[in-house]
Amino acid sequence: MPDENWENENTRDGKGGKETPPVEEASLNSKLSEYENDLKRLQAEFENYRKRVEKERKDWFENGKAHAMKGFLVLADEFEAAKQHSANADAKSLAKGIELLDAKLHGAFKSFKIEEIKCEGHVDASLHDVLMQAEGGKEGEIAQVIRKGYRMGEAVLRHAQVSVYSGAKKEEEKKQEADKPPEKEEENAGIGEKGEENAGIGKKAEAEKTGSKPEEKKIVDENKQ
Repeated sequence: MPDENWENENTRDGKGGKETPPVEEASLNSKLSEYENDLKRLQAEFENYRKRVEKERKDWFENGKAHAMKGFLVLADEFEAAKQHSANADAKSLAKGIELLDAKLHGAFKSFKIEEIKCEGHVDASLHDVLMQAEGGKEGEIAQVIRKGYRMGEAVLRHAQVSVYSGAKKEEEKKQEADKPPEKEEENAGIGEKGEENAGIGKKAEAEKTGSKPEEKKIVDENKQ
């Protein structure tokens, strides 16, 4: 009869536990292989899903562009007709034709919910690009629209380019500076007065030296002649 102690020692693993039976180990390996196959299948399905979504996104984008351009094909026809009749049309007819084209253009904008950005009151950095300043007015308010801007819903298609007022305070300061006489002219005037004063002093000293006044000297010179 085999020794029980020897059998127990040889059926334990290195950590003091019993060794895994061969049948149980085979079952675990089978489940592990099954999990790996499931993971690979899910990975392949996700990759196919990603490619499909990417393709659909591109198709939607292209279809959107095509739908948008259909609204402008009518304008292209109108411009072509205007070009053909412009040679024989007078100024009044041309102006009326341009008004009709402009109305149809804004009609196409309206169909896509595209609207012009308002440029009134105080400047809004999210809607306006400030290119220059104009003197006077209330500081920060829009003075002039340089180029119109457009938006589609909440999305800004193009910012409006504007000029803004610098404020009335700066205008008053400029007026005060204009009214103020230049300092150089005052200095030059002072120098001129001082020069005349020095010239008078010189003439007086010369008269005292000769013992006669400037007018008397002039009379004496005439008598000598």
